[in-house]
Amino acid sequence: MRLLSTKIIYLLSAFISILFAGILIHEGVKTREKLTDEYFKHKKFMFQIKNITHGPKKHATEKEVRSLLERHKINIGSIYSGETGIEVKAENVYWGIIPYLVRDLERNYTIVQFSAVDNTGKGMFDVRIVVR
Repeated sequence: MRLLSTKIIYLLSAFISILFAGILIHEGVKTREKLTDEYFKHKKFMFQIKNITHGPKKHATEKEVRSLLERHKINIGSIYSGETGIEVKAENVYWGIIPYLVRDLERNYTIVQFSAVDNTGKGMFDVRIVVR
């Protein structure tokens, strides 16, 4: 005597397959909605960046740039005026400070060149900035 007949096994496997397919479809729809939301957030962000208006920026001086860097508690290696603008070299700048530094520099001055290199892998960067 068999415990389960062939018909019951077929019905159970069909039920489990349909249940599994329903779960997969539901998860696929949720994933598509999340991707669509992220896509539109990205498009809105790009639209805002494209349409941003910049006010007139002032000319950078060594004193102003030095005070801005000191507010961010950055150890200045060297700072001097060159043909391209004010050039600043700083060492051991913590990675978490860099976005705020760039934001404040962009608000006040024009960033001509910016480079940040982490040779240690510990999040401490050597930074070189040229602002005008």
